[in-house]
Amino acid sequence: MSHLLKGPWLAAIITTTLVAGIAWSLGLSPGPATTSAPTSEPVPAPTLPAPVASGDSADGKRLRQLEQQVEQLSQRLGSEEAARANVPPPPMPPTPEERVQRREAGMEMFEMKVDAYQQERMDAAWADPARKSLETSMGTLLTALPADRRGHLLGVDCRTHSCMATLEFPNFAAARDQFPRFVEHIYDVPCGRTAVLDDAEDPAAPLKVRVLFDECARD
Repeated sequence: MSHLLKGPWLAAIITTTLVAGIAWSLGLSPGPATTSAPTSEPVPAPTLPAPVASGDSADGKRLRQLEQQVEQLSQRLGSEEAARANVPPPPMPPTPEERVQRREAGMEMFEMKVDAYQQERMDAAWADPARKSLETSMGTLLTALPADRRGHLLGVDCRTHSCMATLEFPNFAAARDQFPRFVEHIYDVPCGRTAVLDDAEDPAAPLKVRVLFDECARD
């Protein structure tokens, strides 16, 4: 009886040993002789290391900043070039003929204003205070001029909305240099101001300057 019991046991040992030896010789992992049911859980895929983003590094940030600065500089240079391209060329200086035409046109306009002034009626209530105020202001301006270029006031005449002042300077150069201040000055009598130098046949002779105060505002 004992022999019968030992025979199958030994046979099982021998069979298991042979199977394990064959598996070892084939390079397979030895496993149990019995097969087990496959599991339903999927085999996880191998995990690869995540790539390092170059933009997250300090060098990447500095590179982006440099690219932004270059782009801004390029845009600014493009805007400046476009602005320079749109700048109109400076006007050409007038020719001698154009200067003569402009002077003649200015004289014509001035004489038209003088005619309008002369046709105004006299309003003493406004004209007298306006005349005295202009005489005082222009006298102060004359006193401030150098003695060799100082002119004198021949008179001021006011009507209703306009006044005419006449100055005389020692020569053409003095008149040409000094008359702009009598146009640019801010007077107590608020008026438009236009001055014209009379033609000078002799530059060294005394020259008159007419200053027209027109379209004066009245209280």
